[in-house]
Amino acid sequence: MLYAWLGVWVLALAGAVLFTVGYDPTAGHAGRVVYGDETLLESAGRDASTKLIPGNQTFRLSRSDQVERMNNLPTRSPRNAWIRITSGPHAGRSGVVVW
Repeated sequence: MLYAWLGVWVLALAGAVLFTVGYDPTAGHAGRVVYGDETLLESAGRDASTKLIPGNQTFRLSRSDQVERMNNLPTRSPRNAWIRITSGPHAGRSGVVVW
């Protein structure tokens, strides 16, 4: 019985470690375009998740960007989300993305 409990705890710990190592906060979002505000996002139209607008107000998320969703900022559409980049090439920047 003791070995069974020990085995379960070792498997749970290994699963937690594998999840932590494999967790990608930009999963499904890398390559999407981040807009400086919702007006820019709306002007991009239907393909807003992939359409860059010339200028320094838009940028494309990279896989090395650590994304943090800011839930305290409301958006006009439930599909959109305000995000902040905590580390990576775009660290310190924030904007709106089609989530």
